[in-house]
Amino acid sequence: MTVLSLSGDGWTVASEEGGPHPAVVPGCVHDALIDAGVIPDPDRPGGEAAQSFVGRTDWTWRRTFIVDPALLERAHVELVFESIDTVGTVLLNGTVLGEVASQFVPHRFDARSALRPGSNELEVRLRGTLAEAERLERIHGERPVNADGAWGPFSQLRKSACNFGWDWGPCCPTCGLGGDVRIEGWDGSRIEAVRPHVEFLDPERARLRVAVDVAGPARSATITVRDEGGEVIARSEGGLDQTLAIERPPIWWPRGLGAPRLVTIEVELEDGDRVSRRTGLRQVELEDGPDGRFAVRVNGEPVFCRGANWIPSRLFPHGQTLDDVEPLLQSACEAEMNMLRVWGGGLYEPGFFYERCDELGLMVWQDFMFACATYPEHAEMRGLVAAEARAQVRRLAHHPSIVLWCGGNEDVLAWYGWGWRERMAPDDAWGLHFWTDLLPTICAELDPSRPYWTESPWSGSVEHDPNDPEIGDRHTWDLRLEACRELVPRFASEFGHQSPPDLLSLTEALGREANGLEPAELSERQRAWGGDAVQYAPHLEAWFGISDEHPVDFERWHWAAQLLQARAMSMACTWLRANRPRCEGALIWQLNDIWTGHSWSLVDVARRPKPAFHAVRNAFDPVLVAIEPVSGSPCVVLLNDSASPVGDTLLLRRVALDGRVLEVREEAVVLEARRGRRVLELTDGFRSHEDGCLVADWAGRRAVAFAARDRALAYREAELDARLEPTTPGAARLVVTASTLVRDLVVRASLLGPAVRADRGCLTLLPGESVKIGLVGLSEGTPAILPPGLLRTANDLRFRGT
Repeated sequence: MTVLSLSGDGWTVASEEGGPHPAVVPGCVHDALIDAGVIPDPDRPGGEAAQSFVGRTDWTWRRTFIVDPALLERAHVELVFESIDTVGTVLLNGTVLGEVASQFVPHRFDARSALRPGSNELEVRLRGTLAEAERLERIHGERPVNADGAWGPFSQLRKSACNFGWDWGPCCPTCGLGGDVRIEGWDGSRIEAVRPHVEFLDPERARLRVAVDVAGPARSATITVRDEGGEVIARSEGGLDQTLAIERPPIWWPRGLGAPRLVTIEVELEDGDRVSRRTGLRQVELEDGPDGRFAVRVNGEPVFCRGANWIPSRLFPHGQTLDDVEPLLQSACEAEMNMLRVWGGGLYEPGFFYERCDELGLMVWQDFMFACATYPEHAEMRGLVAAEARAQVRRLAHHPSIVLWCGGNEDVLAWYGWGWRERMAPDDAWGLHFWTDLLPTICAELDPSRPYWTESPWSGSVEHDPNDPEIGDRHTWDLRLEACRELVPRFASEFGHQSPPDLLSLTEALGREANGLEPAELSERQRAWGGDAVQYAPHLEAWFGISDEHPVDFERWHWAAQLLQARAMSMACTWLRANRPRCEGALIWQLNDIWTGHSWSLVDVARRPKPAFHAVRNAFDPVLVAIEPVSGSPCVVLLNDSASPVGDTLLLRRVALDGRVLEVREEAVVLEARRGRRVLELTDGFRSHEDGCLVADWAGRRAVAFAARDRALAYREAELDARLEPTTPGAARLVVTASTLVRDLVVRASLLGPAVRADRGCLTLLPGESVKIGLVGLSEGTPAILPPGLLRTANDLRFRGT
């Protein structure tokens, strides 16, 4: 095959009103206009409003390129786009090659008749996406969508829904060329996809079926499987659908349960085309029986899924690279996650995302791209969705990290419970055919060894409440903070609590210091229902006594808001894990962010972890100590989800707020590997601790339960000693010693430098205890004297009202 790349620079983008402006592919109009200084970054003050014209404007992408005459001698010459966002026309030397209407499919055009030796001009004319969605709505009829349509009728297009705005991001509908562009010249046959299916697996042998999708006449292939060291472990010659036997197979395991070992499948066609794909030998099942259970089982073992929902890594992800994705995937691993849910309002991620998940052992719950909307089902839309599903399943089927296909996000829930079915005529199509018929049929045909789940959430039938905690998965947005303990879902695939970004991230985006800011000044960056009055005010007053009557300065408000999120996430994650095996999953909304606004993310857009990140890391530790009322009264719950047995002495103490130890209990506990669990009921003074807190220590982990909300607790002012000990270049240990009881110790690492990160946080110390917190990202100019405000604690928020 001969490949002529047309990616990179050399492109321009223009509208009737302006341009041309230099552009880069992969990329989008917004990227080009920002680089040209035509619009500001939407994350800067006034930036969102300044770009509102982009989605209502048509844009033309152009470039010239040189073709070697030898390329035209190949039997097939095709112009290939990995992704075009979204609706438009492709022209080559003035000849129309075709129309496009989906961001989620690759496009191939026969380019032979339009190409010529020497100079050629390629042109892609794209319609303004918001204007196009509104045009289609006039043709196909209105459909209820999220935010009551305030973000536009996004369900009329096969395009990333959140690009039109969401409750955690700005409205910036763009268009562009979202993947590589190239000319391919080839003879004979071309391999389109390799789809491996593990039909049997145990430590002694595996049966691997490999299906090869081909364009062209080839009907036979040689298939070779190699281990990570390059040794051949299986080889077969035959047709395009072969089954290979593998002795003592290397097995792929999720994080924490074993090594994510990979193999390479090499396929060579009889007429010469060859490809290789890395994959993993593993089997996955979904337990979703009549008892309501919902559990992922890998290699025969149920796995409690600890993780988060994933949104696109950038506001405009068209040009994202591994550098955008890698830090976030590493953050997920650092937070002890083993699963990410690629959410249906975003996009199918590029290949390098899934490759890294394969290598890291991160399981992926993969939504199809539907979210919070009703969708038309006219013939053109059905064809677009079918082509999308076939293209994406074929593209991604070799990734062992993907353990579940899911039809979409909150579409059935919205129709069922948001008043939408009452607004629609009984015979109005709203997308149900896609989730219950079209998508599962395609998945069964192309990827039969991987489970499919109808929607998220889903309870087995469109007549049944999709958010029933007794059946399937649930989105728990109706219970916040300690109210999460009012029910135990089978699998919580969404839950969360808002907080603002890091203070330094705010000052960088706003171009002003945090000192003197007011929460109301961030109102343009608050997109959640009810705003601050719902997301913050009642909780801050209930927990910390912060209200209009008892105000605090912005930095104290900011710390309280971030700490509230950390508490909420800690409570929810610990509660869900403590109730295994009834509950078998906790996926937080959300891991990452796309701008500097209020959101439910654990890591802000500048990749700075919020305190909630550390709280989740503590709660997701495979070896966990928790104090939870799992039997109706307080209990100590010990869990071991690691691959090795764990044994230690449980030390349980009742401690007064002044640090005095009032009562002690000790007990030796050993837990088996992978699914170890022990529940110890509390008795006597441990059951009631109005005068302080309970502290449980086991296997180097700690759980602390306080008797009341902070505003009712008489904390002493935190007394801390801290010193910085350099370790390696750019790294150090912060040694902190407490002289008082200190709750929720967090390092505000960005005070030491914009790239500094702390490896621990949300720690509770008793008087006399010390902790070592690792710091990375330090520069040579790090101050020897630690800056004031570096250490934050819940003690700082002692209620001062009347």
